[in-house]
Amino acid sequence: MRDDDASGAIDALIDRALSIDGAALSAPVLERTVDVVLDHLGVALRGHAQPWTRSVRDVALAENAAPQATLYGGGRTSMRNAALVNGTAGHALELDDTHDRSLTHPGAVVIAAALAVAEARGSAPRALLAAIVAGYEFQCRVGLPLGAALIRRGVHPTASLGVFGAAMAAARLLDLSRASVGHAVGLAAAMSAGQMQFAHDPSGTMVKRLYGGLPAERGVLAAQLAAAGISAPRGAIDGEAGIARVLAGLDHAQWPPPRGDEPLEVMQVSFKPYACCRNFHALIEALGEIRDGRALSVDAIESVVVCGPAAMLDHHLERRPASTMAAQYSLPFTTAVALLADPRALDAFDAPARADPELLALADRVVARHDDAFERAFPEHFGGAAELRLRNGEVWTARRLDSSGTPADPLTRAALLAKYVRVTEGLVARPLATDLADAIEALPGAASLDGLHASLAAVARGFRR
Repeated sequence: MRDDDASGAIDALIDRALSIDGAALSAPVLERTVDVVLDHLGVALRGHAQPWTRSVRDVALAENAAPQATLYGGGRTSMRNAALVNGTAGHALELDDTHDRSLTHPGAVVIAAALAVAEARGSAPRALLAAIVAGYEFQCRVGLPLGAALIRRGVHPTASLGVFGAAMAAARLLDLSRASVGHAVGLAAAMSAGQMQFAHDPSGTMVKRLYGGLPAERGVLAAQLAAAGISAPRGAIDGEAGIARVLAGLDHAQWPPPRGDEPLEVMQVSFKPYACCRNFHALIEALGEIRDGRALSVDAIESVVVCGPAAMLDHHLERRPASTMAAQYSLPFTTAVALLADPRALDAFDAPARADPELLALADRVVARHDDAFERAFPEHFGGAAELRLRNGEVWTARRLDSSGTPADPLTRAALLAKYVRVTEGLVARPLATDLADAIEALPGAASLDGLHASLAAVARGFRR
């Protein structure tokens, strides 16, 4: 296939994303979009307190760029730098939302980019919401045939595909023409990158945090360059040398043609209750069923057999994680946390936990096995099962196809607000955090973004580093 002979499938996805009308968004879509913004801002505020985000923030602020957009944790900078820092913060804890079928995290990328551009441009609330929905739609649909193939080749899906969601959201808020949006997509493809090597090097994991910020910043840049008249090939995703072939290794990638009656992809995202790899969440809840209030001791446990698809097992078997990121990606360590500690705790994977002799002893007794049924269900379902064997001969088993927070077992707004309170506790005075949550919930009916910007600025000023 020549570049000028691109399949037209990507054009159809662009048209679908551009057809999203902020004034016509249904009540459920508006509710869900508020949910993803609330979840992103809460998680990213906690992310701003992490050392890796502080380092990125210091680099951005040192440029003394035009103060166009707010950094959630304090300061103002250009909209590109704001997307970089806030996107990094959104992905800093492994708590950001997931689109399971594309294996990407859209919220950290799309919302960080959209909020930065909307603030710089003085956009209307419905324009912001529509841009976020369009960004989710484009990123996730582009990723449907690519996500799993990218991982198999050692490419991180969010790092490589998030740039498309950010570019679409930014392009809409910059009011690009249809032709310029096509060029923005092609330019985004030129910036598509991000390797999974961090999963093989437990001492070099901090780069993973940038996989929310880098594509957010690049997406804004792609839209800006397209607005300035820079062109790019139409087949940058699905052409002869497009990313589907070059990065994902797919000679015949197939994008399902969008239908008008299909739900928007923002409705298909999963929210994360646990600050660890998304592949482990159903397993954590299966282990929770086994635990069921029992006071387990490591001495009483003979072994734990955990089962799941290949994605849950491959590159996730480090038993002595050397960093928080490595612990969040460690199946044995996460299993131990789920049985002996609190997997919802924000410090469950930090240095004191990684030095806990009981957690490490139990991690050594974890046996991982592939499960064919879970493999067939993946990535529509991230299943997990466990068998706990006690030294007294008792055996306990549990199996979960879907975890809480998924479309099959959704979190309520009340549960998301509880998560928001939990992750912002101690960083932001409670009245300021409440005002920001109220401003987010008011977005669908707001006349302007002034209330949101004022609340976010107040939070930024009062952020406790």
